Order: sequence, then C-alpha cells, then structure tokens
Amino acid sequence: MNAYYVKSRFAITTTDWTAITAPVDANYFALKNADGSALLLRSDMNDSQTEDTLAAGGQETVTSGPNLSFISQGRPRFSSGSTVLWVKATAGTGPVIVTWVL
Repeated sequence: MNAYYVKSRFAITTTDWTAITAPVDANYFALKNADGSALLLRSDMNDSQTEDTLAAGGQETVTSGPNLSFISQGRPRFSSGSTVLWVKATAGTGPVIVTWVL
C-alpha cells in the first residue's frame, strides 16, 4: 500500500453515525458522496450544531497549507486511526469514498 495516497470506502446507514477514520497518517483528505442522496456530516457526533449537508455526488475537501508546527514535530494533521468526522445517510447506504494524502 502507498502510505502517501490511500483511498478508503465506508458503508453508511440512515440510522447510525459512521466514524470516518484515517487509515494512515494524513495531512489532507477528500470525502466523496458516491450515493444518490445527500449526506449529513458532523465534526462531533453528539452536537447537531456541527452538522452540514453534502449533496449527492458532492465532495468535501480539506486542503490547507502545511501546518509548520505539526511538521516540525513530525506529526500529521490526522493520525492513523483518528476520527476525522461523522457521516450519516439521508437515504441509501453510500458508499462514501475518502482519499487520504500525506
């Protein structure tokens, strides 16, 4: 596996929040809604104030410049195994496709 560029797929449901977790250390990610309906996104599963909607076929991307304090410490923005956000389907079961880049 190329640890600098990784794709992962997540099945989702309309009843449960699914944790989107980084499979590798990453500084950037793009989440693509491959389902035919909108998705709900939350940065905190238990806080509706952090919720956003991603349209069918839409993409959510985090692409910011390097965090120099993280780089100097040898740390990525998203550590392998860390939860980046939570996703829930409004209909259907996904999938959600995520691209991770170190």
